[in-house]
Amino acid sequence: MSLSPHQILSRLADQERMKAQEELATLGKERQRLEALRQDAEASQARLRQERERVLEQKTEASVLWMIEEAMQEQQDMVHLVDVNLQKIHEEESQLLKDWIAANRKHDTHDKIQKAAEKKQMRLNEQRIQRQLDDLFASFTVHEA
Repeated sequence: MSLSPHQILSRLADQERMKAQEELATLGKERQRLEALRQDAEASQARLRQERERVLEQKTEASVLWMIEEAMQEQQDMVHLVDVNLQKIHEEESQLLKDWIAANRKHDTHDKIQKAAEKKQMRLNEQRIQRQLDDLFASFTVHEA
C-alpha cells in the first residue's frame, strides 16, 4: 500500500514534532542541572560571606580575607556563567517550542486533508456501489417484466 502525499507530509511533521519534544526534554534536564549548580554556588557564597564576617570579627590576617574574597569572586563568576547558559537554554527552548508548534500545525493540517480525502473517496465508493446496486436491481426488474 502506498502512502498519499499528505500521509507522508503528516509523518514528516510528526517526526519533526517528536524531535523537538526530545530536544526540549534534553534542554529541560540541562536547565535543571544548571539551576541546581546555581543554587549550590549561591549557597557557597552565603557560607563564604558568613566566614568572612567571622574572620573580620576575629581580626585575622588580610591574606585569609583575600582568599575568602577570591573564593567569593569564583562563586560569583560561576553564578554569572550559569545565568548566561540558562539564558541560552531559554532561547533554545523558545525556538524549539515554536518549531514544535509549527510541526504540530503541519501534522494536524495534513492529517485533516488526508481524512477529508479518505472521506471523499469513501463517498465515491459508496456512490459507485449504490449505482451498481441500482443497475443490478434495474436489470432484475427488466427481466421480470
